[in-house]
Amino acid sequence: MAIRNQLSGSSRTTTTRASVFGRERGDETTRWCRIRRVGARRAPDRRDARVRAGLNPSSSDLARWCDALDLDDVPRTLDDVRSAYRRTMLQKHPDAGGSEAAAMAAIEAREGLARALASGRELRSAREALEDPFSATALEIEFDGARWAFVDETRCVGEANCSASCARKAPRSFERASDTGSARALEREPPVEDGAEAYDEWVAATQCPMNCVHFVTRRQRDYLSGVLENARTGAASWADASALASELIARADYNNGREAGRRAADAHG
Repeated sequence: MAIRNQLSGSSRTTTTRASVFGRERGDETTRWCRIRRVGARRAPDRRDARVRAGLNPSSSDLARWCDALDLDDVPRTLDDVRSAYRRTMLQKHPDAGGSEAAAMAAIEAREGLARALASGRELRSAREALEDPFSATALEIEFDGARWAFVDETRCVGEANCSASCARKAPRSFERASDTGSARALEREPPVEDGAEAYDEWVAATQCPMNCVHFVTRRQRDYLSGVLENARTGAASWADASALASELIARADYNNGREAGRRAADAHG
């Protein structure tokens, strides 16, 4: 239901985002709502036709084109594309000591990005999807395995009141938050990969009676932490933060699982 609501563009969900991010993240509220409306309108068969026609580039196309022109982000104007193309060709053209393959890739990138910019809305939608850390598009480009622990404090009954406290089961990964009394994941860089600590984390997550311990990507964790921070500081109500966190975690579980499965299949295929 949470995933369906994410794409529905309903006024109720939009209000939730506006209230959660209204004070500190109004620009993100607008972006999220815009992603919803685009997602709700687009039919899969129509999108596939646009991809084949080169009007609505797939995420892999955008990544390939940006790599070919040594761009760190999707360009916003044709001038940006032309500048990147000229700079790339000065370095990668065969006459400059580069290769024919690199030059052809740069030409393809210039034409693809120019075509996408000409269509305007489609490229903006693709860029916004890349900026959404919970979207399948962003995860296809950057996926770290969803190994960062996150505690949904809006669901936690309190570390002292929990019969299976994650802070007691995995004290090097979770703690009792001094401001709320709930459990909170410790920020560890990098996250635990294997061994006894990783096992303790997994046990704590699976035995949580409120199902409030989740494993997400780093960007997803940072975004979810911002949702909780707004509730703690009074910028949003706990009820709104809880609704949004539940929705985002459902999207993370679904899209992270799909991306992990896709990469595993590619590795063995």
